[in-house]
Amino acid sequence: GITAMGLVYAWGDNSNGQLSQLPASESPEGDVNPKLTRLPPHPRLLATGAEHTISIFQDKDAYCWGNQRGGRLGLAEGTPWKVVDRPAKVDAKWASVEAMGRSADKAEDVGAEDERKAEEGHESDDAEG
Repeated sequence: GITAMGLVYAWGDNSNGQLSQLPASESPEGDVNPKLTRLPPHPRLLATGAEHTISIFQDKDAYCWGNQRGGRLGLAEGTPWKVVDRPAKVDAKWASVEAMGRSADKAEDVGAEDERKAEEGHESDDAEG
């Protein structure tokens, strides 16, 4: 959550440093109490994935943190850390971001199923006409 003063609080699973809090939690459930992150104040956009977070500021600077595996944070090639537990600046300017996670994958699957059902419904309408 973001306060009126632009401070970012987070809670939940922090096992990959995705909440930018110390220490990273050992529990898969994480912490249910909101805690202040180490993100600079006043982010313009925040996007979260299951293991990483991305933020964009007014100057279009992007910061990422969490699981760097496979370059998913967009940090410089050869970044030595697997887990980035504090916001790291991405060397580019961005207008928008999107972070995909488990819930987004599920929503995508549900959407594909709804689309298939809608197409089947249209076919039966055509047969009746």
